[in-house]
Amino acid sequence: MKDEERPGEEMIAELNRVRREVAKLERSEADSKRLEEVLSNSETQFKKITEKSMVGVYLIQDDVFQYVNPRMAQIFGYEVNDLIHRRGPRDLVLPEDWPLVRENLRKRLSGEEESINYAFRGIKRDGEVVYHEVYGSRTDYRDRPAVIGTMLDITHRVEAERNMQMQLHRFQVLYRIAMAMAAEHTLEENLRLLVEQCRELLDTHVSLIAVSDGNPKFLRVLAQSGFRAQLVNLPGELLTKHEVESFTSKTGGPAEIDFKVLNTVAKNDFRREGLMSGLAYRFRIRDRHLGVLCAGSRTERVFSEPEKYVLSLMANMASLEVTRKQAEEALAQSENQLRLLSKQLLKAQEDDRKRLAQELHDGIGQSLSAIKFRLETAEKQVSDDASGEGRAQLGMLVSMIQGTINEVRQIAMDLRPSVLDDLGLVATFSWFLREFQSTYCDMKLDKRIVVEESDVPEPLKIVIFRVAQEALNNVAKHSRADVVQVALAKRKGRIVLTIKDNGAGFDGNCSRLSWSHGRGFGLTGMKERTELSGGMFKLDTGPGLGTSIKASWPLKAPATSK
Repeated sequence: MKDEERPGEEMIAELNRVRREVAKLERSEADSKRLEEVLSNSETQFKKITEKSMVGVYLIQDDVFQYVNPRMAQIFGYEVNDLIHRRGPRDLVLPEDWPLVRENLRKRLSGEEESINYAFRGIKRDGEVVYHEVYGSRTDYRDRPAVIGTMLDITHRVEAERNMQMQLHRFQVLYRIAMAMAAEHTLEENLRLLVEQCRELLDTHVSLIAVSDGNPKFLRVLAQSGFRAQLVNLPGELLTKHEVESFTSKTGGPAEIDFKVLNTVAKNDFRREGLMSGLAYRFRIRDRHLGVLCAGSRTERVFSEPEKYVLSLMANMASLEVTRKQAEEALAQSENQLRLLSKQLLKAQEDDRKRLAQELHDGIGQSLSAIKFRLETAEKQVSDDASGEGRAQLGMLVSMIQGTINEVRQIAMDLRPSVLDDLGLVATFSWFLREFQSTYCDMKLDKRIVVEESDVPEPLKIVIFRVAQEALNNVAKHSRADVVQVALAKRKGRIVLTIKDNGAGFDGNCSRLSWSHGRGFGLTGMKERTELSGGMFKLDTGPGLGTSIKASWPLKAPATSK
């Protein structure tokens, strides 16, 4: 009986085991369903969150988008269904940037980098290129590796940064041009720099500046850049009228040029260059047209308002530069004319002095000498019985005439020392210093003359004498000095005249006062004589410090007239 019950018990035990297994399976299935429900709820919640996100969200697996949110699709101009399970990242990346994106995907999928941030260029459905910044990381999706991340459209930011860099570059270029124009450069150098920078900033193939020289028919090309052939003249009508309405620009600002329909004398010059579009600006001062700044391109293009503004600024800079250089040239011409007149005046003055000195010496001086001789003869012939009073009167007349003769000789020497023409500078200079010492005997005179007569060019002799004469006269009249040093020497290929006193001096910083009042007239004369004859003049002085005057002339430089 017991043996018969044993199989039944085994069957019951097996049945219970099976029931327990079934119960386990039922519980596992329930757990799976609950897990699936949790996962489903999580995905639903994830989608609710991402679909409201302002940034693109994506999930990539097997090189295909498994999920994108609406913003992600919108960034590239697609619908969501156009991307999920249908397209991958390569379809949205500019081919030139695909190697970068592919490598960053590989790093995340392989676990080499858990997360990454970088930027790339994408391509929209309509072909427009846009810029994106990606924040991505590795994840597991359905038990397999995937990449999840966010994407931000940074096109406007990149364009803003580019515009900022462009504005900074434009400012730097304009500043560089302004500094160049402030430096000592020629007009052609500055305008050449301006057209080259204009061509760079506007990204055109050519640029030029042409100005009016007073002839209404032509404009002279002062500077050009990028042209295959050298241009010399342009038609003057570019400043006054134009058959292309847009070129004249009713607003007065820059005007766009269509070179294809250009119908002026310049059309052949421009068409040979293959120009198709460009900008031009007619610059002026007040109501007078000065010239035109033109930039041209060999391709069809439309110029932006900032580019037109840049052209306006550069044209106005060209206008100022042309006007400034013209004024400088006119001033330099006036100064040259003034210097020439000053030279002629000094020469005429010296010629008149020489003539008057000669007339005083040869005319009045000789006449007085003859009168003196006759009076002396008459005095000897007066009879012994003549009154002593008559002889005394004759003696007084002889003495007066002798004083007049001496005064006439002194005036003649002051006007033009004849010894300068007869014996030269060294003898005249030595004589003058002896006369100065005898006149101002309370003043110690240290003199040093170490030049040969042949060392001094003939035209410089009167100049050196006049400068020394005026300087010593100033010492005697104004300095209150008791010691004066005078040197005339040859040093390093120059003739150097130095006159230094230990007197009261004066404020040399008050240039207008010191060069215009009292002693100032003499200082001005010395300075002008020295510089007009090709020399350099230097004054060192100060209250209580005495005065030093140094004038020097190059021996090889051509000396000017007296």
